[in-house]
Amino acid sequence: MKQRIRPWAVLIYTFMFLFVLACLLPMINVLALSFNDALDSRRGGFLLFPRVFSLGNYRRIFKFQNLGTAFLISIFRTVVGIMLSLVFNSMYAYALSKKHLIARRFIHWYTIIPMYFGAGLIPYYLVLNGLKLTNTLWVYVLPGAVAPFYIIVLRTFLRGIPDSIEESAKLDGAGYFRLFTSLIIPLSLPVMATVALFTGVGQWNDWFTATAFIFSDKLWPLQNLLRYVLSIAQFKESQNLLDASQQLMISTSSNDVTAESLKMSMIVITMAPILCIYPFMQRYFIAGISVGSLKE
Repeated sequence: MKQRIRPWAVLIYTFMFLFVLACLLPMINVLALSFNDALDSRRGGFLLFPRVFSLGNYRRIFKFQNLGTAFLISIFRTVVGIMLSLVFNSMYAYALSKKHLIARRFIHWYTIIPMYFGAGLIPYYLVLNGLKLTNTLWVYVLPGAVAPFYIIVLRTFLRGIPDSIEESAKLDGAGYFRLFTSLIIPLSLPVMATVALFTGVGQWNDWFTATAFIFSDKLWPLQNLLRYVLSIAQFKESQNLLDASQQLMISTSSNDVTAESLKMSMIVITMAPILCIYPFMQRYFIAGISVGSLKE
């Protein structure tokens, strides 16, 4: 017996197909332009494949001054930021999930309030400057090591772990630290992976921290180098010239690259690590965000 095709199913699948296309086509166009010859790219048009394949854009990018340093700084802040976020937020959430914690309700509201109210940029800058964190690598990872949103997500997940599991471990002589490292962390891998993914993407894509609190271009992460390239490209498009200092970093006078082709190549380079990691984290991400959702 043939199954009847429902009109609503056709409509839903059509909508989802168009939505996926709307998400993928711009990325495919950027990828094709990054591998396309710069002179040919000036013709314009939407590309699914490079018309004239060329690696000139990437060869020129890897000649940028401080590119290697910027890439290492982005890796450092992402890896260290994830580690600090998992350690501090999980320990905070584990303590907050215990009903016998002294002043538990006060600590709970003390954690929640900063999610909705902030002092502003100037007091934040004064605090970081007073702590001698400005213009250092630690300004990338220490201020955001404790995040109220992640604490609430982790605490909600940890409250779902039965008390009987911990009680049986306590009967075997396990203390709180042993309970946390040997029992709680393995049981919390889905929500831990979710927090790690959120933190990693946030650290990798962040450019504002370096803009506001870093004064040396030698401490720029990759995203700020990309922002600098984009600003030069926009200036070149509007003024059609580069001053002498900018020409030392990006020489667009030759015919092998253009400002637009450099933009596309830099976008691909900054997106590639996240796109490679995300498929392996997706199953943990879906489980963690649903089980650790915000509910009381």
